[in-house]
Amino acid sequence: MRSSPVLAELYRAIDEVREHLAAIRAMGAALPEDERREVIIAICSATERLGDLYTDFGADMLRMLGTLGSA
Repeated sequence: MRSSPVLAELYRAIDEVREHLAAIRAMGAALPEDERREVIIAICSATERLGDLYTDFGADMLRMLGTLGSA
């Protein structure tokens, strides 16, 4: 399969998100115990938002596949 700028950008974005999540994980682990509770609450909220993002992304990709398939 030929390299596509679209796929390259998609993979770059995924890798960037992974790097950000790893940095956030490291920062959270370095916090004092009394500050971790607040971070845990924020992580729960962020996880819900990430779920929404992935749902939207999946729907967008399915629409794109439908468009490409009918071209």
